[in-house]
Amino acid sequence: MVKLWPWVFLLLPALAQTEIPFWHAMDGPAGRLLSQFAQEFNARQARYRVLPQYAGDYREAETKLVAALRAGTGPVLFQAELSFFPRLVGEGRALALDPYLSLDRGFVEDLFEPAWNYGVVEGRRYGLPFNTSTPVLFYNLDAFRAKGLKAPRNWKEFEETARALTSRQAKGFIFVTDPQAWLFEAMVTSRGGSLVKEGGPNLTAKEALEALGMLHRLNRAGALSVRSLAEATFAQLDFVRTKGMMVMASIANWPAAENFSFAFALGVAPVPREEGGKVP
Repeated sequence: MVKLWPWVFLLLPALAQTEIPFWHAMDGPAGRLLSQFAQEFNARQARYRVLPQYAGDYREAETKLVAALRAGTGPVLFQAELSFFPRLVGEGRALALDPYLSLDRGFVEDLFEPAWNYGVVEGRRYGLPFNTSTPVLFYNLDAFRAKGLKAPRNWKEFEETARALTSRQAKGFIFVTDPQAWLFEAMVTSRGGSLVKEGGPNLTAKEALEALGMLHRLNRAGALSVRSLAEATFAQLDFVRTKGMMVMASIANWPAAENFSFAFALGVAPVPREEGGKVP
């Protein structure tokens, strides 16, 4: 599953005609680029003025939005994470856009179809694709070179590499868990499996058990460091301070990662994949 954050137009009391408050969860380089986009749009026309506002991370922004909607002070535009998006639609908070869209067919066909379709609920469009996250493998390139290693192409190579990089001072792999199991899902789909089957959980699938088995073996070997999503900042610091040599994260973290003062060269590679596997 591609993680997607669509724009959602919300049903709210009337706001100033030309001002379009836009709450988002993009900080750092992405947030600065978003502000630049808004400035360029505002400068090109005089009818609307988009006002981007950082509302915290995804969970913080969602909590803030729920409170604002109850008070009637929410934004017109909101960057909704995929699992939160249907809730807005189900509660009647999102505006169906179909009557307002008249897009050139060539423009629509140029978009990544799965991402475009995520904005549709029960045959009606409530959101527009804004950004997607693809998991990648960040690694300490200097440590790889010192041991003559290359970026792992499959999960057997990955496990061997994580063990080879492990020392008393560092773990071979930092694994960040999250409530939606997105990174674990990548470990399963890249093996050719799925965590969902016929609309229900598929946690005992061969590929899911293989992924769990790999994590268990790495943990027993002392090659694994586990952080929760709430500890994501600590996971970043562990990586920057060479306490962990590999970490999986969204490719959207790449610009922010380059702002850190690394004591090593940063390597970025696709998630390891088996034949027939796919990355969400």
